Parts: sequence; C-alpha cells; structure tokens
Amino acid sequence: MSGPVRIARASARNLSLGPLPFIYFMALVSIAVGVMNLLPIPALDGGHLAIYAIEGTIRRDLPASAKKNMAMAGFATVALLGIFALTLDIRALT
Repeated sequence: MSGPVRIARASARNLSLGPLPFIYFMALVSIAVGVMNLLPIPALDGGHLAIYAIEGTIRRDLPASAKKNMAMAGFATVALLGIFALTLDIRALT
C-alpha cells in the first residue's frame, strides 16, 4: 500500500526512465484508483452501487438517515485509510 509520498517518488523515478515508463506508471495508478473507487464503501461509487443493489433486493428505498450514516461511515473509512497510507509513507522516509 502506497500513499501520496511513495507515489510521487515512484512517479519521479519512472519519469527519469523516460516518457513511456512514466505513462505506463500513471496508467497503473489510474487503474488502481478506479478499482478502489468500485469498492463497496458507501462514500465511493461502489458503495452507491451496493446501496442500489440493496434497494433493488428489498424493493424499497433505504431511509435517508441510513444512507447518511453509511456515507459518513464510508467517508471515515476512506479518511482513515488515507491517514494510514500517509503514516506508512512517512515511516518509510526515516
């Protein structure tokens, strides 16, 4: 798992190898972000798909308060994951 610091380092390393390795690396980062976005975490697109699937299965809308609580929990999960990745990056620098 890499955070912004390691991604920036890897980007610089790939850019020093030339434009093609850099483009490949950026494509890989883009794919990784897209896959992460599809995880069934309510704050992400995959979470919206999961909520739609649940609503389709039970054949009614979930209460707005439930959607709000799931979105807040999803946002907290994503924020904690970002903090964790940044912490790992900072530890790797030392």
